[in-house]
Amino acid sequence: MTSYRDALRALGSILDVEHARVVALRPFPGASGSASPLPAHLSVLEDKQQGFVAVRLGGFEMELSARRVEELVLESRALRGAAAAVQTGSPVADMLRSVGAALDELHAGCIAVNLRPDGLEVTYSVDAGCADQHRLAYAREELPVLCQTTAAQRRGEALRRILILHQDPRDADPLRASLLAEFAVETVPTHFAKAVAQGNEAPDLAVVYVSATQDPEQVLDALRTLGGGSSPTGAAMPIVVVTAPGAALDTPKAFAAGAHDVLHEPVAPAILRARLRTWMLRGLPRPNHQPVATSTLLGSAA
Repeated sequence: MTSYRDALRALGSILDVEHARVVALRPFPGASGSASPLPAHLSVLEDKQQGFVAVRLGGFEMELSARRVEELVLESRALRGAAAAVQTGSPVADMLRSVGAALDELHAGCIAVNLRPDGLEVTYSVDAGCADQHRLAYAREELPVLCQTTAAQRRGEALRRILILHQDPRDADPLRASLLAEFAVETVPTHFAKAVAQGNEAPDLAVVYVSATQDPEQVLDALRTLGGGSSPTGAAMPIVVVTAPGAALDTPKAFAAGAHDVLHEPVAPAILRARLRTWMLRGLPRPNHQPVATSTLLGSAA
């Protein structure tokens, strides 16, 4: 079955050509019931077990069978191979490719992707029956970053690595999901801090998530331990603390123990990502990429 990464990238190429700026993926109605209808102006891509079936793209009708989407993916790969020498790509296709890669990592289903003038919104499920509902949102200003992520990988550059330390893996899931389109994200228990600091493959940045029930002294010990580590560039590894509502961690003590930044939930995912980018770029040369204007991604919808 085609990955969301490849399917969204191929469909993004169509959207660029047709100047459409909205694409949505919708679960195919199952035997137990039918999905609620979407507004007519939304594009629809239905997801069956057999593959992808696109019903409508932008404001124009287009029937795409699962096989046709597979063909589009192959055509897209061929075009990328032909254009490899100039290292260029379609902005919308690159952006959707980054999102699709994140959805693949999350083993998502029941996908709905809505590209609007104010940004990009994704809803998805990780439950086989699509009973749960999760949401990813990217602000308008972040869309060029998603394009640059794919462009960097096309140049052979690895994604920057973020490590999330947690007391309970369920605490880390929302953070991980919000970062996967842009970064390589791993999660480990907080008591692994020493192994992280002494490891040969340190991440570019560490996020320490503090739950409401976590012992603050355990967190402070982890921060002191992580403070002795360094990023792949040789600089001190940035450490960002994110606290859950009701967490007992004292903020001044966290800074004294080695934290570079402390964020208190609820924090908007766009703000979190912006802060992490800032810490990773501080003191580092800017990537060698051509900026992508937000207006290019949103077109006439902006």
